[in-house]
Amino acid sequence: MIIITTALRSEAKPIIRSLSLARDQAYPDLTMYGHDGYGLLVTGVGRVQVEKTLGAFFKQFSNERQLFLVNIGVAGGDVEHTKIGEMYVINKIVEATTGKTYLPDILFRHSLRETSLLTVSEPITKPTSVQLPLVDMEAAGIWQVASRFLPPHRIIFIKIVSDYCDGNLLSAGEIESLIQENMPEILTLLRTCQEESFYGREILTSKDHDLLTECQRVLRLTTTQYFRLVSLAEGYKMIRGADLTTLLRPHCLRTFTHKRERNQSFQTLCEQLAA
Repeated sequence: MIIITTALRSEAKPIIRSLSLARDQAYPDLTMYGHDGYGLLVTGVGRVQVEKTLGAFFKQFSNERQLFLVNIGVAGGDVEHTKIGEMYVINKIVEATTGKTYLPDILFRHSLRETSLLTVSEPITKPTSVQLPLVDMEAAGIWQVASRFLPPHRIIFIKIVSDYCDGNLLSAGEIESLIQENMPEILTLLRTCQEESFYGREILTSKDHDLLTECQRVLRLTTTQYFRLVSLAEGYKMIRGADLTTLLRPHCLRTFTHKRERNQSFQTLCEQLAA
């Protein structure tokens, strides 16, 4: 399944029409639409609202192993490096308030330009404040929630330049038109995600899941830590095609006497899977 997220309803409208989506009554507390393998969630604007809405979705969704998340929306752009109406795939996200960097794994085929994006907590109204080619208010929050459940290659960010961070914001109707103009390319990208060989099949075997569950028991991992481990293991196997037993088994067989030792083992395992 492909879940599309937008911050604004004006961003969602052209997608809803193009995919013939209807309100999904299975999520009465969320602005959720769905049809034929696609879902669309309107998250609201800003990190706090995104984390609340997306977190509520993942609490109810029970099959994240078969899920792609695609964030589609408008973003402010650097006047020297972008043009209004251009669409980009995001390969790097920097959170302005913390300096943390997140790197989506772009393993799907596409013909769009790739660029980096800065997530800010407040709207930027002066072009001189733009530190990266694109600026938004949601991407880092989406990543922080989604990466607890999904591997990096199944979290995708698509941004369309709507303004130059100069205070001249588009109306809801203009934003809707901007998304509509890019719908042919958006639909091509969504179909590509459906067709890719790593979509719609299990990357991890039952043996892999048994080992990961044993690691969770031995290391006493929280739910969030366990999802992180699964995501890293899936990404490792997808990219390297290597068996996980050699990495996971030593951590399952160890005996720990202190919490500090378990945490260190977990951190070492994460580093090995991410290397």
